[in-house]
Amino acid sequence: VALDPQNPIVHYLAGLTWKHLNRMDDARAEFEYAHDLDPNNPAFVVEIAETHRLAGSPQWAEYWYQRAILLSPDDLRFSILLAQFYMDENYRVEDSGLPLAQSLASSSPDNAEVRDALGWAYYQLNDNARAAEHLAYAIKINPSLARAQYHLAVVYEEQARLSDALEHYRLAVQSDEDGLFGELARRALERLGSG
Repeated sequence: VALDPQNPIVHYLAGLTWKHLNRMDDARAEFEYAHDLDPNNPAFVVEIAETHRLAGSPQWAEYWYQRAILLSPDDLRFSILLAQFYMDENYRVEDSGLPLAQSLASSSPDNAEVRDALGWAYYQLNDNARAAEHLAYAIKINPSLARAQYHLAVVYEEQARLSDALEHYRLAVQSDEDGLFGELARRALERLGSG
């Protein structure tokens, strides 16, 4: 930053460093500076949203995810991130998350991440049958999608389908050994005595 203070990528990298160190205010300041220097880059906007999400400010996170979509309306990734945010945070699932996921599934029916978001929305709204249907389809499309493997395992566990739940927890660990969903699945296996 000292060598090239007007370079948005440098501020973006500094923000990632602060984020990794769990210093969200410092990270957000760097991402916002990068955004000021390059206001049309949706990646900077998504990182601002992430810092708000991680800091427990869902209203601001939602605002910035929506800004990313406005900056790049033809890029499905940003809409998926917003849908995942609604479901992962269990925030406005019924009035915003589910309709967004349904819309994405209509326009991109064979996208595994979209199907996972839709299935997880149904789970959040206590419709386990529909949840399992969409999550199983997500896995059919992409068997290595750990997020969907973990979500389907949770649904199966709630349905008392323990052997199916254990299988999908194990598949989530295999697909995402060092990631978030692998860790969540590992904890579930330990809790169920199958770690």
